Amino acid sequence: TYGEQRTDAVWGHVQDFFSLAAPVDVTVDVTNAATSFVRINTLDLQDTTAGFYGYPWTGAYFTNYPVALTATACIGFRFVEWQKDGIAFDTNETIEVALTSATTLEAVFESDPAPIVIAPVGFQNWIEGTPAVTFDLKTVFADPEGAPLAFNAASDDPALVSVALDDATLSVTPLRRGGTTLTLTATDGNNPPVTNTFRVLIHPAAHVLEDNAFNFGEWDPAQPEKTYPDHMLFLQSDQDDPALDVPLLYPYYIAHDDYHANDADTIGFPYKLTGRTRLNGLGTEGLAFINTGRGRDLGGALLALDTRGITNAPVTWLGGTVLPNSRVYAIRLQYRVGLTNAFVDVLDGAGQPIEYVRNAAAAHSQTLGPVLLPPDALGQDYIQLLWRYYVISGESKRAQLRLDDISVDNHLAGFTAWQLDEFTAAELADPAISGPLADPDSTGAPNLLRYALGICRTDDSSSVQPTAHVSDGTRTFRYRALIHPENGITYSIESATNLPLHGWSPAEIGTDLIFRSSTLNGDGLTATIEYELSDELLLPPCYLRLNISTGVSP
Repeated sequence: TYGEQRTDAVWGHVQDFFSLAAPVDVTVDVTNAATSFVRINTLDLQDTTAGFYGYPWTGAYFTNYPVALTATACIGFRFVEWQKDGIAFDTNETIEVALTSATTLEAVFESDPAPIVIAPVGFQNWIEGTPAVTFDLKTVFADPEGAPLAFNAASDDPALVSVALDDATLSVTPLRRGGTTLTLTATDGNNPPVTNTFRVLIHPAAHVLEDNAFNFGEWDPAQPEKTYPDHMLFLQSDQDDPALDVPLLYPYYIAHDDYHANDADTIGFPYKLTGRTRLNGLGTEGLAFINTGRGRDLGGALLALDTRGITNAPVTWLGGTVLPNSRVYAIRLQYRVGLTNAFVDVLDGAGQPIEYVRNAAAAHSQTLGPVLLPPDALGQDYIQLLWRYYVISGESKRAQLRLDDISVDNHLAGFTAWQLDEFTAAELADPAISGPLADPDSTGAPNLLRYALGICRTDDSSSVQPTAHVSDGTRTFRYRALIHPENGITYSIESATNLPLHGWSPAEIGTDLIFRSSTLNGDGLTATIEYELSDELLLPPCYLRLNISTGVSP
């Protein structure tokens, strides 16, 4: 064609106008076109370039100017050298070549496999505030050809862990309980980095039970996300309606795009929500669980304890029904030693699990326990108690259950010890029988009064009731009181001058009442306390009564 015939003429015009020497052919080749390509000046010699039909490729270039060539390796390969007319020429990826005659340049590449993960780090359980956990990343990653690797590590929540990297030694310090994902990377400088990602569940530090008892009874709905009560952690699953055997490996957290539309103004505050699976703070009434089938259903409340130095640890707690609904849920008390053992049930004296099952009546509640932790849970530096919220049966809406008034004591004392001695496991589970104000044998003396007077549930209480006496014009008042310093009972005397009006008021010790004596009764439990009534301040007629309440005994 005319255009084809004009090619030589155009070349001639360019050569004459710029005073150029005659062009020479430059042939470019690669060892394997699937592994790399070459750029000559500004032209990429690859399939995506129009007019390029493969290697070897030949173009005409004037000898007045050098040509620039860059060898680019594909993933999994690296550049080795340039060969000029079959002879090793240069090892730099980019070169300039002065032309004097026709030349063939070949880019040589060889296989460069990417680093691989040889021993991936999996899911981790750590405890907040403990020393750093270390990893040798040379045992996690490897280069198939033994090339040196560069490493990096990062957490998606730096508030929970601190990450330090010294060459191939990774140190991660758990700072605060919750969950985080760590991403480890390794690169050989040529291939894209290879990664190992793993989750960490950071458990709460243990409450030292020997120092004092543990108590929980309040959770503010205004608490922000990723906050939990001291020594506790709230847990959720990765499925709907978890049963008893489902691992709870995730801390309670709701992704911001998973909040119900009605809760859009409370994003970041997951304890005050009104829709979807949630854990609600109820203030002084504790907390409540409810599931709705979000693939992240609850769950439970976990408590960490150090039980060293403890020989018995009674546990009491309150379960309640907020919304009965039709799908039956329960809260069951379980325990384990350490971080990774399976949770097992805490059993009562009859060998039955301790649990609260959804009641058909809203606002129903029940105190469970006291129940003793099993022997293998005592004397341990770290155990966990789990109040597991789990499905039992039914369909449609799930029951919302309440957890409150958790108490783990560090010894058997007070009314709790008396209850454990006097009642069976089944009776302990029924507050109408074993509760402080219950009178199961219809004696007229409720349980708390019997305990405070130092008698058993079946003893005759008439002989140990408070008494008043008049001798030689001196009025006295006597009552029995427990002598153990940890009895947990407060005894107070009240006076009135008119019984029908019930105008009771506290009697002041030292003024209204003058202490006379405290006489041991020989039972090792009680003493008889005697006071004299002031004739000036407690004028006849005067009526006295003994008020007994739980508290710190003076």
